[in-house]
Amino acid sequence: MRALIIFVVTALTSAGCSILGTVNTLSSESGSSSVGDIAYGPHPRHRLDLYRPDKPGTESTIIVFFYGGAWASGERSEYEFVARRLATLGHYVVVPDYRLYPEVTFPDFVYDGADATAYVMRNMTELAGVTRPLFLAGHSAGAHIAMLLAVDPRYLARVGRDRSELAGVIGLAGPYDFLPLESDSLKRIFPTPETRWDSQPVNFVDAGEPPVFLAHGDRDERVWLRNSLNMTEKLESAGNSVTLKIYPGFDHTDLIKPFVSFIDDDAGILRDIEAFISAQAVKN
Repeated sequence: MRALIIFVVTALTSAGCSILGTVNTLSSESGSSSVGDIAYGPHPRHRLDLYRPDKPGTESTIIVFFYGGAWASGERSEYEFVARRLATLGHYVVVPDYRLYPEVTFPDFVYDGADATAYVMRNMTELAGVTRPLFLAGHSAGAHIAMLLAVDPRYLARVGRDRSELAGVIGLAGPYDFLPLESDSLKRIFPTPETRWDSQPVNFVDAGEPPVFLAHGDRDERVWLRNSLNMTEKLESAGNSVTLKIYPGFDHTDLIKPFVSFIDDDAGILRDIEAFISAQAVKN
């Protein structure tokens, strides 16, 4: 069974297939409840799901998780297993949908991320009972969206919010420094020289960024490790707090597998994420 699930997770996170619903069913967790289809904007994809821990702790946080899919695929329902896993650790988790290529190109999906984040900020008490430290997190393209929201102040300012409201950012195998574009699909998603420069989180790092946790596998051939290495160097050079964890032998999808409840987290990815969250939550 474990080998089957590893195969399924790898196949689905690679291709963005709806079979992730099978993973959600097989890895369902007790200890949390959910509220689905909450509108944060007017578009049909401006919807989010909320997962609440049954037993929130005094240090419970709220995490907005953006899924990956090369900015062109993905559904929030497919990533229930990620949200449930984090909720069993005591956190409130929000998973929003956002518009995808070819309906939109950059930066529209980042605008959607800002709208979802602003909705959570405005409705914190309703969603999580009390005001809680807010973290942005994401895998792959979702990590790119989360990081841009943190380092390029224009997105949150556009919706009347500020990066100072973020307790931290968690990026799993994210593209932060991926120019020049090589594939035709990426050239269509980021269509002009101006948008391409603006799409790179490394170009916006300055002092005063929220604390950052970066995780990457050293065998990732989809989003090269240099993305996290270069982002770490930029953040450190500007005097920011950044934690980089490199997992030997891990490829692009390996970082998401420990969120399946019955796959062993031998590398300690969840433990490392939880340590980062706990360290930042006590400061907020």
